Amino acid sequence: MEFSIRFTEEGRETLHKLHIENQKRIKAGLKELSKNLKLGKELTGRLTGFSSIHIGKDRAIYSIEGNTIFVHYVGNRKDVYNKFKG
Repeated sequence: MEFSIRFTEEGRETLHKLHIENQKRIKAGLKELSKNLKLGKELTGRLTGFSSIHIGKDRAIYSIEGNTIFVHYVGNRKDVYNKFKG
């Protein structure tokens, strides 16, 4: 089963702050995630309920509701978890 992908307002804003090539790579990674949820990992602590996928040096933080992946935040691996407020 393939999941649909939707961006929250913050998810869309953070994606568009990245270089166009990174945006393309992230969108391709999310498409793969929509076909295989095992590519992501569940987060813990204050981010319990969210998951993330590693795409190069970037991360996308998302949640799943029904058959939809909601992308909440996209950013560089070094600070994405600190910048995302959840």
